[in-house]
Amino acid sequence: MFSEFIELVEEKFGLEIADNILDNSALSSSGAYTAVGTYPHQEMSVLVKALSDKTGIAITDLLHAFGAHLFQTF
Repeated sequence: MFSEFIELVEEKFGLEIADNILDNSALSSSGAYTAVGTYPHQEMSVLVKALSDKTGIAITDLLHAFGAHLFQTF
């Protein structure tokens, strides 16, 4: 899920935004996500909030876009 979220951010907002939210968020994993890893769910909340703060897009809208991305992926 985490790597899919980062992929969505890169596709929709660019690599610079993705790097920014990873670098500026206090993440116990340091933002090094793999498709098979397990990470604290709180990190997803931190990332979505950081993306919302950076883009000005409401969290609910970002979650909806992520759900649509996952629906197409899976």
